Amino acid sequence: MFKNFLVFGLLFFNFQSVIAANIEMNGFASVYGRSSTTQKVRDESTDDHGLNFSNDSKIGMNIRSNFEEGWSAVGQFLASQKHPIPNENGANWGGEFDWFFLKYEDPSGFNLKIGRQLMPGSITAEYVDVGLTYPWRELPQQYYLAVSFKSFEGVALGYQMPFLGHTLTFQTYGGNGRPLLQPNADMVIETNDILGAVLRLDAGDWLFQAVYAQVHILIINPSYSPTPPSPVNIETSLDGTVQAVYLGGRYDAGKDMVYVEYLQSCRTGEPECDVRSYYGTYGRHFGKFLPHYTYAFADWIVAGFFDGHEISHTLGLNYQLRDSIVLKGEYLWQEDKHGAVFLTKEGRAESVAVGLDVVF
Repeated sequence: MFKNFLVFGLLFFNFQSVIAANIEMNGFASVYGRSSTTQKVRDESTDDHGLNFSNDSKIGMNIRSNFEEGWSAVGQFLASQKHPIPNENGANWGGEFDWFFLKYEDPSGFNLKIGRQLMPGSITAEYVDVGLTYPWRELPQQYYLAVSFKSFEGVALGYQMPFLGHTLTFQTYGGNGRPLLQPNADMVIETNDILGAVLRLDAGDWLFQAVYAQVHILIINPSYSPTPPSPVNIETSLDGTVQAVYLGGRYDAGKDMVYVEYLQSCRTGEPECDVRSYYGTYGRHFGKFLPHYTYAFADWIVAGFFDGHEISHTLGLNYQLRDSIVLKGEYLWQEDKHGAVFLTKEGRAESVAVGLDVVF
């Protein structure tokens, strides 16, 4: 893992010295060691009790090139463990352009994006891989895993305008998605025919966002064996249109910090929604220290084969070493009330993690 970090870092600094003046590059990295007290199903390659640095560590680079008349190219290269499903040898480090698109911005407030871009399923979506920009080690998994894909390839149209002294943004988007989770060889996850809209009000200290998305999802997984075993044939786990609503808010001013997000997704024609998930975070600044607590909840009913009721409690403590470096430590406790299909073989899990988030 550290060899990948070193090679990527050398490439970054060598390339930075020869790039043209109109290209902006900013790097970021997260290095975390995590130890779990229970054997995990999500990643059985890390079921020992020692510190594991692979799954939660990553390094990346944001790139922007400005052209004439409002046009620019924006992208992010990310190298990380392709979590949570490893290859036969456990580790499966790789890198790719996580997103890359052309953007046009008009002085009137209109903007256009064409290409691979991030799905706006969270208020942190635009910087979800840059750990320095939010309080947690990572976005709570009960919420993040409920978003079935991370990015999509398509078109987004937006308009930004002043509103009561703040900034109001409206965006519509459409395209075909890319999976959030890395599937194994027998698994197919397709997300197509995406249509959605975003309304975002940014007031600096606080922010509110509402998102609607409609997407056709096909999941085929003939080899998956849930724990406990399910009598339902799950070769075709899901094939249908899903409608999702995301609501989120953030407040960070003075000493207090609050994050709250909620999502609900329902399949067309079904009497009950498949997923309901939310989390809430509260933290308080004490100089360079930021202690914080997060409660997260997810209720999953996926195609009749997985019924989960998962909760988690996270206690964290951050220390601002420099403006560009934050030291984070956290204790995470999770429990699945309905049989622990995606969590652990015991239905609960505890872990401790410590590490650094850096931008450069």
